[in-house]
Amino acid sequence: MFVMVNLRVPLLVKRYKKVEMRNLGVAITSAGASRNQQPARDSTEDGSEPSRREHSDDAPIGSLDSSTSNFAASVFQRARHETESMAGNSWECHDCNKTFSKKSTLSHHRRIHQMDGLFECTVCTKKFTRRDHLNRHIRVHTGEKPFECAVCNKKFNQASNLLSHLRTHTWEKPFECTVCNKKFSSTQGLRNHLGNHTGEKLFACADCNRKFNHAGNLRSHLRTHTGQKPFECAVCNKKFNHAGNLRTHLRTHTGEKPFECTVCNKRFNETGSLRKHLRTHTGEKPFECTVCNKKFSETGSLQIHLRTHTGEKPFECTVCNKTFNQAVNLRSHLRTHTGEKPAECTVCNKKLSSLQSLGSHLNTHTGAKPFECSVCNKKFRSAPGLRRHLKTHTGERPYECSVCNKMFGQAGHLRNHLRTHTGERPLSLGKKPLSKLT
Repeated sequence: MFVMVNLRVPLLVKRYKKVEMRNLGVAITSAGASRNQQPARDSTEDGSEPSRREHSDDAPIGSLDSSTSNFAASVFQRARHETESMAGNSWECHDCNKTFSKKSTLSHHRRIHQMDGLFECTVCTKKFTRRDHLNRHIRVHTGEKPFECAVCNKKFNQASNLLSHLRTHTWEKPFECTVCNKKFSSTQGLRNHLGNHTGEKLFACADCNRKFNHAGNLRSHLRTHTGQKPFECAVCNKKFNHAGNLRTHLRTHTGEKPFECTVCNKRFNETGSLRKHLRTHTGEKPFECTVCNKKFSETGSLQIHLRTHTGEKPFECTVCNKTFNQAVNLRSHLRTHTGEKPAECTVCNKKLSSLQSLGSHLNTHTGAKPFECSVCNKKFRSAPGLRRHLKTHTGERPYECSVCNKMFGQAGHLRNHLRTHTGERPLSLGKKPLSKLT
């Protein structure tokens, strides 16, 4: 059956027939055939041809049967809508009113509304509008990583991820924030950053109401509530709650250090370590104490320093309950209980309980005194020696006798004083009484 539709309608029918005819079951000729085959014209009484009837956009198409008329009207309405959108250099979806700058982008978007045209994953039933998107998704299930970095041989399941990774080697950051000019190596990093300026955080945690500017950040956060650690090391079976943490951990097994300092060529297994190291070259100290304005190159160093103001000592010895403000100090202290002395002097083979003690000891061989008093310029071989000396300037006496409340500037002086209460004699010199010693 051929349905003859005058002027614009056949052209509009061609545009939408693939979608609409599937639903209506109406056969319509192509636009070309309709345009070439014009309907016969009736002659007027004087033999002249009638004037061609003008069609307005709102004119009804009454000569068609009911189903065809409805179909043609809907096609006509959509075409007018798109034509008007095109005039404003944007294309609007008639289903959801979303606008696009290109018609091809609109065509791709409209597949979302055509549910019967989606490609479905047979593993998790997730649907995609394009077959290549489905093929890319399937690699999540198979673990296939066909894209390999030519620099460090790391593999990726998407070409875009490989491109982003390559920029960690080249330090290329082509994506720039239009607000603060900060640059990023990937569009994803830029999108996440923009949320800092807009304050927009659309993704909220249902447990604690904390909000995030990216869905991926929310997913990672949710694992702090569930305790879920889905990323497992294939070597030692240690589990992690974030893929990035697993990647960093794997380098402890492989020895891989893909991040290289451009100044001294020292290599690191994570970008954070490289950033910290670079500050040793630049002298940058971006982290400032709000109490005394002292600056630090690392957040960890600032946190440790803040404990000197708060008096916090969160690290406690399980043997004697002594507390410390740094984990490294606790580890050194524990060796006084175990007798372990892992640090050995290469000059005299003396063994010491910590690297700090070894460093101070080596200065006795070299004669070096790198620690200088800022008040009187006196120099010392060790940092503890300088700290003890500084108390002679400040008058600080932090060590108090628990018997008589007398205060001392050094722990050694307090220990000596306590013997006056206990009667303990630190030196045994045969049978001579101490009173006769000169």
